[in-house]
Amino acid sequence: MKVLEFNGYGPTAPRVYLPAQNIISFHLVDFNGIYGTHIDLPEGRYIRVGCYPEEVKKLLESAILESEK
Repeated sequence: MKVLEFNGYGPTAPRVYLPAQNIISFHLVDFNGIYGTHIDLPEGRYIRVGCYPEEVKKLLESAILESEK
């Protein structure tokens, strides 16, 4: 199990640590010019992180490749 680390979404949000296998889907969010990524989790939960979806994708792909070794 690989744990991914993200900046929190918003100026005072704490860092977010998330097991890679919990990510179901993700997409860009933009509230008042503050961009980030909305990540869907199991059981209908979600979290928003302060990075673009491309970065989430890279980290997730890296975690998947690492787990396949």
